[in-house]
Amino acid sequence: MRKLALWISILILGVSVAVFAQVTDAPDEVEEFEVEEVTAEPVVEEREIAATEGVVYNDGTIDFASRDVNFIINASDEGAGVREIYYSTDGAEEMVYENPITFDTEGRHNIAFRIEDNVGNVSPVRDYSFIMDLTAPDAFIKSQTNTVVIDDITYVSPINNFVLFALDNLSGVRNIEYAVEGSDMVTYSEPFVISGETGTKTIAYRATDNVGNVSETLVYEFFLDATAPTVSISTEPEAFVRNDISFISDRYFINISAEDEESGVEKILYAIDDGEFEEYTLPFKLSEGSYVIKAMAVDAVGNISEEFTYSVEVDATKPEGDVVPVR
Repeated sequence: MRKLALWISILILGVSVAVFAQVTDAPDEVEEFEVEEVTAEPVVEEREIAATEGVVYNDGTIDFASRDVNFIINASDEGAGVREIYYSTDGAEEMVYENPITFDTEGRHNIAFRIEDNVGNVSPVRDYSFIMDLTAPDAFIKSQTNTVVIDDITYVSPINNFVLFALDNLSGVRNIEYAVEGSDMVTYSEPFVISGETGTKTIAYRATDNVGNVSETLVYEFFLDATAPTVSISTEPEAFVRNDISFISDRYFINISAEDEESGVEKILYAIDDGEFEEYTLPFKLSEGSYVIKAMAVDAVGNISEEFTYSVEVDATKPEGDVVPVR
């Protein structure tokens, strides 16, 4: 019997198959056919783990996921096809993948997975890490100008700029929203003022992070003080008016006073003639001459009164007289 040994190496889809055949004179009789063990890696197209529900945000370094996220593992095999997907979460025991993967605790998590095809080829283990963010940001409001608290009421000027900001330790702040006096929420972009009539006002505000966690809606209540003080100038004793001119002695005191019914008077400023304004503290006297006194007041939140002007003639000259006989 003539025997012929034939070795054929066939490369099919990246899989090396060795075939050994022994042929006799009878061409239809095959005495032996053997397929050796497959040694090559499977041809597997593996995609990134995808979220079917929830929000996933990448900050350039790692993914952050929302509370309701569901992860699926997608895999394909161009040869025999995918048989099973095996996975493990956070180092736990490996399981067969059947349903989307969920998590319920905040912090860093890991999904390790491998894929087996229908002829026993198994892919290398791949890892996917992310951070679950269950905590909403903290939102804050601040005033850029002076405010004053009197009897637990915060007084604010109409020229005040309100600044909103938020802090988030995980995925980061996506936006801040606010509403004034019950209006619709709008996105905060820059400091803003609230004008209008004097009275109690409210600002509602909240912050949202990059995976959709929304902070509690906070309400800031304050009293808008849009009323400036009133200021007046008087003398002690009272001036004598003659021909619409106020006359006082150099012994008289000049008094400047101011009133404010809301946040209160912070300071009074005055100037004499063309001099510089300075802060008024105590009544003062003037020497003989003609004067123009200017005064204005500032309240505790920065409202400035209109300038009040008082003209006065200081008469320090003693009267003179002679006795004239009458004939």
